[in-house]
Amino acid sequence: MYRRWYAIPAALLIALLIMLIAIGTPLSTFLRMPYRTFYIPAESMRPTLEINDRIFAQMGAPPQLRRGMIILLNVGDHIYIKRIAALPGDRVEFIDGDYYLNGSVVPRRLAGREPVVDPTFGETPQRFDESFAGETGTHQILDSGYSQFDDVAPQIVRPGHVFVLGDNRDHAA
Repeated sequence: MYRRWYAIPAALLIALLIMLIAIGTPLSTFLRMPYRTFYIPAESMRPTLEINDRIFAQMGAPPQLRRGMIILLNVGDHIYIKRIAALPGDRVEFIDGDYYLNGSVVPRRLAGREPVVDPTFGETPQRFDESFAGETGTHQILDSGYSQFDDVAPQIVRPGHVFVLGDNRDHAA
């Protein structure tokens, strides 16, 4: 069988690139790759993303922001992953733990209970299916019951900004 001289080095290079992407190397930050891997270190996006999940993210601003879209936020030295809950000009508020968008409660339906992730919290959160206005499907959220942020006064999202929430509402910054 005839092989070209560059077949083996090319295969090794491809294998190396796949391995670097799979382990989430910071090399991608130096190469300014359009995609990058991340691991999830916290429970703020449970049940959608679990602790130690790995994701493959497209870097750069999306062409259009939509409610329900999961985005990465670069805040100082930290990168957060959250779900867009409101767009510029939207009015948001929380009343008794219910999320209101532009004066209407965002519908959610009980979908079950979750096991306790960290026994120090001492709770069994409820799981809900939720859908924002304009979102094509539903996503799931966790609610651990009453917290200090279950009542938040109305706010208008400023131009050039979005309002984001974690799916694990009571354990997300």
